[in-house]
Amino acid sequence: EALATKANTTDVYTKAQVDAVTGPLATRIADLETAVAQLTNSAAAFASSSAVETTLTSADIVYQSVSLMPPTDGVVVVNSHAYLRRADDFQVSARCGISTTSAIDPNVYQLVTIPVSGLEDFENVSGTRGFDVTGGELFTVNLVCTSFGEGTATIGEPALTAIFAPD
Repeated sequence: EALATKANTTDVYTKAQVDAVTGPLATRIADLETAVAQLTNSAAAFASSSAVETTLTSADIVYQSVSLMPPTDGVVVVNSHAYLRRADDFQVSARCGISTTSAIDPNVYQLVTIPVSGLEDFENVSGTRGFDVTGGELFTVNLVCTSFGEGTATIGEPALTAIFAPD
């Protein structure tokens, strides 16, 4: 406030007077570097497959994986997407999940059913999941899918995006 009042005059200020109001330059630079460091420590990874379809099975199978090395402790947010297609004249159901293992987490997955009477023979399946991670440890996440029911399903263009944000 003192500077704002004096700004309307022709007074000249010393470095000490400016530092008294705004803080020393070294402190301002250090504060700025701290704020920006969180942004520079972010990381991202992406993986996808071509449009070639693969038949789903009744066992959990990894259809896509992505890895990244977080520079510090933080969180990785993972997004998945694929399309599932009914391959015959029977209703088919499938589940897909984002997992750090080769198995679907029974508590977190997406369920898709493609009925025979539907207008389309495919459905999109997508999900988002967050994971706490430790800096300097390789983090790998998988898109795991399985099918069940009378029919057969295929999966196409499975993709994963992993974005790291520091704590």
